[in-house]
Amino acid sequence: MKVESGRLKVWYVAPGEEWISIGTTPWTAGAWHSIQLGITTDTAGQGSLSVYLDGTGFASRTAARTWDDLGNKPRWGTYWGTDTSTASINWIAGLKMGTARADVD
Repeated sequence: MKVESGRLKVWYVAPGEEWISIGTTPWTAGAWHSIQLGITTDTAGQGSLSVYLDGTGFASRTAARTWDDLGNKPRWGTYWGTDTSTASINWIAGLKMGTARADVD
């Protein structure tokens, strides 16, 4: 995931480091947001993932390999930013984990 030019963008990284765009949605800077990430893991390529912003789904991928030797390690932070004129602030609050979307809603 990446915020760029007023949009939240999401990619699925396929085997071989192939980055595939799976969704984008408008992003309001300076506001609190809820981001939900759903991952159904599968090493054989039948996994899936979905991303919700403020309760609305905007990115998804099926028939995906979602587990490898390194596991799934979602990270939150600022990486490889190129805009040195603007501070990037990332606050995490109320982090939840569950087996269904209702568990984290």
